[in-house]
Amino acid sequence: MSNPAWQLHAVYTELRTAAEPAQHSLDGLTQIYSEDGHRRWTTCAALLTRIETLLETLEREGHRVAVYRKMVRHFKTPLTGTIAGWEGAINPDGVITQDRLDQLEAVAAFLDGKVHELSAGDMTDLGLVVDKAASLLQDDVSLPVPLRRYIHRLLQAIRHALEDEAIGETFDFDASVTQLWIALQAAASTSTEKESFWKALAGEIVVGVSSGVLGQLATFGVQTAIGS
Repeated sequence: MSNPAWQLHAVYTELRTAAEPAQHSLDGLTQIYSEDGHRRWTTCAALLTRIETLLETLEREGHRVAVYRKMVRHFKTPLTGTIAGWEGAINPDGVITQDRLDQLEAVAAFLDGKVHELSAGDMTDLGLVVDKAASLLQDDVSLPVPLRRYIHRLLQAIRHALEDEAIGETFDFDASVTQLWIALQAAASTSTEKESFWKALAGEIVVGVSSGVLGQLATFGVQTAIGS
């Protein structure tokens, strides 16, 4: 997944450019009740959530992010119409001011290098892991039913997200890949038939997560993986 702040910056820049003739209301510009407009709105909301989550995570890791977290609340204005309302004619600053857009650029620059980006190769590799896990899940009847159900639903979510990513949707791959790694480790520790296969498959996951994070999460064990 690419840097969500740069993605949001691109959307807002496009909306500011579209507002330059000052002939649109924010409602007319975003058209949130149309299919494309609704998708744009929900995508922006998801990107904002992703930015906030990343900053919270980085803060827990010891990064100084307080100033960036204060900025984020102001990036919601194009979704709320709080600058100029929804109905009146707006100029670019009625979408989001240039100062706020510059702040969003600063957040994006801060997140550069701190957000794992899935390349086309990574996406293919992840898809292969999902396919292998689905096949293994079908074969291994020794797993507890709650764990089987959890892995099945997680695989479905990741597979759908891989398909949606191709059309520009957003998804927290880092979190989901981490959850998948934990689930595969849980399967390896509980399976009486395919332990080595689950363990080998978990070893194939190298995208979106670090060994340090995985090592910490593994301590939560099987119950954390299945949410029980």
